[in-house]
Amino acid sequence: MRNASLEFPRFTPAVRWMCALLGLLVAGSACDGGSGAGARPPAMEAEVPPESTLLTQGKEITLSGTSGGELYFAMQVPAGQGELKITLTNAAKVDLYVRRGSRATTTRYDCKSATTASTEECLINAPQEGMWLITVRGTAAYTGVELRGSYSPFPDAPVTALTGGESVTGISLPAGGARFFSLEVPPNQARLAFELSGGTGEPILFSSFGGKPTDISFGCRNTRRGNGTSCAFIEPRAGTWYVMIRAQSALSDVTLTGSYGATVDRTSTELVSSQWTEALASSPLQDRYFTVEVPPNQVKFVLEVSGGIGEADVYLKRGSQPTPTDNNCIPTVTAPCVYDRPQGGTWHVLVRALTTFSNVRLRATLTDTVPLVPDAPAEPVSGIQNEIRYFRVEVPEGVKGLRFESPSHSDVYMMAAREVVPDYWYTSLCRDVDYCNFLRPQAGTWFVALSFTAAASSSVRVVFEDGEPLPLVDGVPASVAAAKGSLRYFKFEVPPGQSRLSFDVVGLRSSWLYVKAGTEPTTFDYDSRAYTQPTRQGVGLSFANPAAGTWYALVSADDDIDGAIRATASNLPALVDGTPEPPLSGAQNSERLYTLQIPPGMSDLLVTLTGGTGDTALLVKREGIPNSASNDCKSDNPESSIETCALVLPQAGTWYISVRGKQAYSGVVLNAQAVPAPGDAVQALENDVALANLSEPRYSYRLWKLEVPEGQARLEFNLSGGTGNADLLVQHATRPSATSFLCQSNGTANTERCVFENPQAGTWFALVRGGSSFRSVWLTGRYSLGNEVVTLTNGIPFSNLALSGTAKRLFKVEVPAGQSGLRFHLRGSFQSASMFVKKDSPPAASDAPCASRGSSSQPLVCDRTAEAGTWYVQLQGGFSGAALTAHAAPFYLSEPATPLTNGVPELNLSSSTERQFFVLQVPPGASRLQFTTRGQPASSTASLSLYVKRAGDPSSSPDCSSVNAGSEETCSFTNPEPGQWFVLVRGTQYSNVDLLGLYE
Repeated sequence: MRNASLEFPRFTPAVRWMCALLGLLVAGSACDGGSGAGARPPAMEAEVPPESTLLTQGKEITLSGTSGGELYFAMQVPAGQGELKITLTNAAKVDLYVRRGSRATTTRYDCKSATTASTEECLINAPQEGMWLITVRGTAAYTGVELRGSYSPFPDAPVTALTGGESVTGISLPAGGARFFSLEVPPNQARLAFELSGGTGEPILFSSFGGKPTDISFGCRNTRRGNGTSCAFIEPRAGTWYVMIRAQSALSDVTLTGSYGATVDRTSTELVSSQWTEALASSPLQDRYFTVEVPPNQVKFVLEVSGGIGEADVYLKRGSQPTPTDNNCIPTVTAPCVYDRPQGGTWHVLVRALTTFSNVRLRATLTDTVPLVPDAPAEPVSGIQNEIRYFRVEVPEGVKGLRFESPSHSDVYMMAAREVVPDYWYTSLCRDVDYCNFLRPQAGTWFVALSFTAAASSSVRVVFEDGEPLPLVDGVPASVAAAKGSLRYFKFEVPPGQSRLSFDVVGLRSSWLYVKAGTEPTTFDYDSRAYTQPTRQGVGLSFANPAAGTWYALVSADDDIDGAIRATASNLPALVDGTPEPPLSGAQNSERLYTLQIPPGMSDLLVTLTGGTGDTALLVKREGIPNSASNDCKSDNPESSIETCALVLPQAGTWYISVRGKQAYSGVVLNAQAVPAPGDAVQALENDVALANLSEPRYSYRLWKLEVPEGQARLEFNLSGGTGNADLLVQHATRPSATSFLCQSNGTANTERCVFENPQAGTWFALVRGGSSFRSVWLTGRYSLGNEVVTLTNGIPFSNLALSGTAKRLFKVEVPAGQSGLRFHLRGSFQSASMFVKKDSPPAASDAPCASRGSSSQPLVCDRTAEAGTWYVQLQGGFSGAALTAHAAPFYLSEPATPLTNGVPELNLSSSTERQFFVLQVPPGASRLQFTTRGQPASSTASLSLYVKRAGDPSSSPDCSSVNAGSEETCSFTNPEPGQWFVLVRGTQYSNVDLLGLYE
């Protein structure tokens, strides 16, 4: 089986298309092998070009010339000649070039003879009529060269008559030989074909009507392909048709058949998707016709060709019968026709025989979209790179919302469209990575596609949003729980005469609230809308003098949500226990009132105002609206919007909460939470694990708890580091307050400490309050038996250490083989401090300290030879806010580098120390590493530089240097190598700069 069009001469489909474009595709043309006589090239005008000498038939001219010189001649050849011969004798020093119609050159010619023999000759069979140009070029100086030109007519070769449908066998010819045949074709024939088959050698088949074809004048010319070749004609003229077989190489035992037929069966057979046809057989007298019915919105259409003996072409076209010059695709055995998202309709297939063929098969395969069932579990989907998977769902009338869901995946994105398979650029109504939402979708067929940018697994699901809106009760929150992309509808009856209407969503992040009076809103049709950011938990919409009647609200979730919605007109809004309100704003002397229902059995009630700006007061009272003279709690911090009311054992019932504006305020968040046990809704501390980066404004209230087991010898809570002033209050079993605590540490800075010997078992609470604003503070809760050994991680600081009196802390670190050094580094605020280091066993009382210091803030450093094994370090003395680091590594700076803790800033760097070195231990597997400096506040006039290097001195050939103007510098690394990364900060005229090292 082959698939290339017949040559006329050797016309490709592209050439046939050009013929059609030029208007040449008419009956009898060389473009389609039509029924007329072969096309003959037009005669050249008999005009001798300038500088050329006209040769006379059969007459010699004697030549002489120079090396590289050229002489030009011309010869007029009449029509019907069988041979043209141009000869040079005594020609060892000249070359010969011949060309029809234009001057022959060394690169453009029809014939060339360039040897060192004494004779140069160009012999041209069946020369075309016209002017032939000859160039003689000297390869050396020459004389006595004879030039002769002659032509001769065709000999009258015999013609063998063919009988229609019968074969002439045993045809043999020498190379260059030719043989002629003729066939009488009666009138009204539909097809005529001359077919060569069998034998050996390389034949060329020529045919024409009314006269014998020549090598240059013919109606059809074709060479052997595979095991045969043919010349076929549609609706041939009646009369004598001639055939010439020319042997390109010697022929032996070739068979020629001439046949014609009066009728052609044009019946089409419909191909069944995915099924191969039965074996097809035909001849050049009969085309085979097929159709493929392609429904709308198919994903793919493939037409394949298989097998076959003989020669045939297959053509495909949508909407009408294809031809060799008018088709959409020509499939082959190795290259099927493939259409993504094919147009619907009837596609036509033509199989045209170039020789008799058999055992050919066709297969048309249509790939439909996969149906989805609404609200069913997600359909698993896998795809390879650049693959698109398609699905569909029938949407009936009246659906309020249509949602397509697919899990968020960096290598998969989703497209959706109605009534057409989606295309990324033109037809898709939605392009997203995880969901597509449509409000009030039109009924009909909807399509969704998952496009894979890399091999991945995902899923797809379709959801219909339906049902009546949920009624809201004035001032009463209603639950809103929904998955990402979901829609929730609500309605609220507004009585006449209301001065204000508000809709609030609380506890909802990344969601839209739409409100409309009279009809349900959509994402494009609403009276007002608001968005709650991922970092906030609520938002509200307010309407002055609202119209009486039904108002509707729509919540559209951009993420999974679980909170509440509340509509308020005449009643006080009720708070959702434990859920922050949307940020509040108010004018001076304004008041906002809320209610909170407290059930029986609650142990604590905490009401707070946080964030924002301005000056507020918070008042709380049970069973009545509070005021300055009558309340259960009043928080009235001066010039602050931070307020706290903490009540113990609140009685059940309705509690009223008032937020008053002493001055104008905005962005303030109200939260109220009642709990049945003191430890409920309180963040737990992990024993002896420092909590870093605590930062809060003045008057803030932050509570933690620590569960202490039986039999402990000591309990301590330590607060240190950072800037500002944080106070510490500790209580057992109940929450501490300003009047109820077992320990209160409220110095003028952040170094606070509460220590208990033989503590009671149970829940201990630590309350941190802002005596002023504070930043980057550490908090640690630790209970112990007094003999614990803490394991250090190489290069990672153990922070927020404090000691006093005779207390000791013991640590150990495992040092692997192959390390060049071992360094213990202790930094903090020291009254006195001693460090004892020993290998294989804890230090004894008789051992001398490795390093010690009196009152100072300078670090203690102890270096040892890094022998593999277990090393112990013991700390004694009086200090706070200390950090101990053990570094076993192949490199150390000559001056100690301060160890950094990942994600914890080093504060208040200044140019009082010209060079400051730091080191950060980066573990294996980090994908990103970044060091930054930031002024507090930022300064554009500071002079500061940042240098970073892995396992080396950053002052020499750093891996990164950042020398921008001002205090802001950054060094970033992708996929950093594990180990020690050293940092140098240096410069002049800078202060209050933070350094942060962060890996992820």
